[in-house]
Amino acid sequence: MPAYRHRSKKPEKGRRWLFIGMVFVLAIFALDSVSHGRVRATVRSGASAIYSLGQSLYSGLMESGIFATRHGLAVQNAALREQLATLNASAESALSLKSENDELRALVHLAATKAGVTAAVTSSFSSSPYGTFILDAGRAEGIVVGDIVESGGFALGRITTSDLHTSLVTTFFAPGESNDALIASVPVTLEGRGGGNARGKAPRGSIIKIGDTVVLPDSGGLSVGLVGHVDTGESNAYQDVYVSYPVNLSNLRFVYVIRS
Repeated sequence: MPAYRHRSKKPEKGRRWLFIGMVFVLAIFALDSVSHGRVRATVRSGASAIYSLGQSLYSGLMESGIFATRHGLAVQNAALREQLATLNASAESALSLKSENDELRALVHLAATKAGVTAAVTSSFSSSPYGTFILDAGRAEGIVVGDIVESGGFALGRITTSDLHTSLVTTFFAPGESNDALIASVPVTLEGRGGGNARGKAPRGSIIKIGDTVVLPDSGGLSVGLVGHVDTGESNAYQDVYVSYPVNLSNLRFVYVIRS
């Protein structure tokens, strides 16, 4: 039985359309040549008209109610966000200046009662693992080793190094520091734990409560902190007393150095 192979007519149809297209293009070129370019001029005019129509439609859409409203709202929102950022920055700056003004006023009041020097804090307390920070005043400003450093009505530490125009403050609650204190007339030895905190032991039964002021006799009777927690326990002969500075040392900008 003879085998017949089916041949697709699609290639022949494609070649036919290709031939027709080539004939059409050649005819257009011939017609343009005979008409001395009038065909090209007509095509360019038509393309220009279509482009102008597209531009007009685009402009009309952008200026229409929907698109114009969305575009206007986007511009307005961007302007409002910029104004809000500016206002927030101004508010933060005003608060910072007010806080600085309050600090300086307090130090001026302190200077009227105690001889000393106002100094700016030039290093971050939180960046020091040793419970220290640096001041922008030293021997030239009358600061010597042993001077007490105060802020917010509380003694923070002592000057441990004094250079010509800088000095180092070691806080009373720095790790490894030990200071004798009085809490509600009860003698307590405070051991520094860093981070503005200290712990001491008081005899069991001592009347010490949260919020009591801690006084450091060696600092001229200045307050050094407040009781934050008391752990009485049940079987211990002593109760643990946890003390902390009421001043946020990380935010310190100015301190008062009391001359010894």
